[in-house]
Amino acid sequence: MTVLRACLDCGAPSTWTRCPEHRTARQRVRTANRQTARDVIAAQPWCSDCGSTRDLTSDHVVPLTEGGSNAGPQRVLCRRCNSRRGGGLSGSAGPRGPQ
Repeated sequence: MTVLRACLDCGAPSTWTRCPEHRTARQRVRTANRQTARDVIAAQPWCSDCGSTRDLTSDHVVPLTEGGSNAGPQRVLCRRCNSRRGGGLSGSAGPRGPQ
């Protein structure tokens, strides 16, 4: 038995949380965001904080939770520095534990 739900974007009946049209649109956005992250890392292949060249991530200068956007400025951080930063604004690292 197939259960239909309302699409989260338009309310149309769908077997998923979003109808095929909106699901495809979200996939395009995710693909574009991944490409932007790859481009940012390719332009600067080292961490802005510690200089590491391993396990790099693209980090939003203004976090999405604070009103930033995927089109906004991004910087390169290694996963360790990015985790340490948490959800705070750029330059305000989160609590640092023993290293």
